[in-house]
Amino acid sequence: MDERLAATLVTAWVKRPVYDGQVLYSSGMHLLGAPEVEIETGTEPPAPAG
Repeated sequence: MDERLAATLVTAWVKRPVYDGQVLYSSGMHLLGAPEVEIETGTEPPAPAG
């Protein structure tokens, strides 16, 4: 595959990670035949203000 085409597809389909307060989730890698990724941050979510 042409590198320019590959870079275009990654830019179009792969989005910034989703963060739920403890885990980062990839989004869109499966569209390119790659596995999605989950990474635990090892931090507690911030306490609510107020």
